[in-house]
Amino acid sequence: MMLAHTWEIRERNFDYYFFDENCAYRLLALIDVARPGTDLLGEVGTHAIPSDTVRWVVDKGLVDSVYYRPSAATNVSHRIDALPDDHQTLAAAIANGYVDADAPEVQALSDEPRARVLDATYDYVRYQSEAEGWPREHAAPLSHDLLRERSKIRGVAIKDSPPEPAIRDDQGHDTFRASVSGGRMGDRNFSELTLRPAYHDILDPPAGYRGGAQLQFLRLDARLYTDNNEVQIEQLTGVEIRSLSPRNQFFSPLSWQVGFGGRRTDTETNRVFTPYLEGGAGGSWQLAPGTQAFAMATADLEIDDDLGRGYDAAPGADLGILHQNNQFSLLGGVKTKAWIVSSQHRQDQAYLEGNWHLERDFSLFGKFSREDHYDRYRSTWQLGLHAYF
Repeated sequence: MMLAHTWEIRERNFDYYFFDENCAYRLLALIDVARPGTDLLGEVGTHAIPSDTVRWVVDKGLVDSVYYRPSAATNVSHRIDALPDDHQTLAAAIANGYVDADAPEVQALSDEPRARVLDATYDYVRYQSEAEGWPREHAAPLSHDLLRERSKIRGVAIKDSPPEPAIRDDQGHDTFRASVSGGRMGDRNFSELTLRPAYHDILDPPAGYRGGAQLQFLRLDARLYTDNNEVQIEQLTGVEIRSLSPRNQFFSPLSWQVGFGGRRTDTETNRVFTPYLEGGAGGSWQLAPGTQAFAMATADLEIDDDLGRGYDAAPGADLGILHQNNQFSLLGGVKTKAWIVSSQHRQDQAYLEGNWHLERDFSLFGKFSREDHYDRYRSTWQLGLHAYF
């Protein structure tokens, strides 16, 4: 029925909306046709996210069994990570043409570790040739050499595939988050309410989500300052994306971030709400399982009539350490910006944030920052609770 309906609408065009009526939404519509009465489209509110749509399908009892099929990248990383550090270095040297597949240092290994090195190197070379476009004149002869040397080793089986994750993508925390907190900024106490329709913060429970990745949109942070009972919108996030992907001798991904929306900014005499656009790029390096350090060059743009020339821009840097596990997540570091248009000054900040995960539905969180701005030092701290729906 689903295939018949897909064929039936092949000539139709649909409007595409990133947040709700997207590809995942259209797949739910096809399932509703094939299984009348499921009403999966009724689950869609403000957004349709792939992991949520899979969760809805499972909750409706439409999934009989689940089979784990690791991606090519996961297979390659698993084979490489299983090697000792010195064997990883040898595999990288072979893959990049610095050492031959039959070099003496390779032949000096006993059968099993030599087979593991050759298998991991072959998988890596094939992956790079297909996914990253390594030239055939390098990848093809090297792959042949690796297979030739591997065929000489008898009685050593190919190592097992990556283990199935304990928590699937659709079993992670729900994507809508509401937060209540209290804190103090300088000499002003405040209470804060945050609503985020989707999707995932880098400090949210990581199970079921990609490590080091963040995607948030339409997040609202509203504060009540208790000294004068003033309600202010602290920040309205349109979209915020962050990707921290560790680099090593095999892979060199770019870590990057981008975001836009509106936020409170200090003009020395007042805090005004201004539209902003920010971004950054750099690198990340794994220090231990679940822990990575990162260094990012950043750029900020703010636009508002209260700024000297109507806008201001700042190049900067962000250096930090991120740790993620299923019990708690920590993020700490230092930031600096040099505003260069409306008001020439620096803005420096040291920050530390942490979430304590209470299963998949709740997290306790805390934040602290110390900022030097307009030659004034100000501390801000905040404690609260996240709830996921």
